[in-house]
Amino acid sequence: MLVVAAEARARSGTDHTRSYFDGRMAQLSPMFDDAIARGELPSTVDREGLFTLAAGSIYFRLFIAARKVDNDFIHSLVDRVCSIFCVPK
Repeated sequence: MLVVAAEARARSGTDHTRSYFDGRMAQLSPMFDDAIARGELPSTVDREGLFTLAAGSIYFRLFIAARKVDNDFIHSLVDRVCSIFCVPK
């Protein structure tokens, strides 16, 4: 699947996926800024890493594992993401 995506990008001459991701990160910037201001995330947080881990887990569960994304999964994912990125309370 990744090989197919990489080949499609190479043939198009434009990396639309990268442009989309950069735009998405810009949209999420205020959310990260607010979480940092509240002391929930350190100012040095790897924003791209956090988003990649969280969103990637959801995409993988839906499209690769063919499992539903329910409240239990989301709560578990938030706990795991926070254990890595959040400021301890």
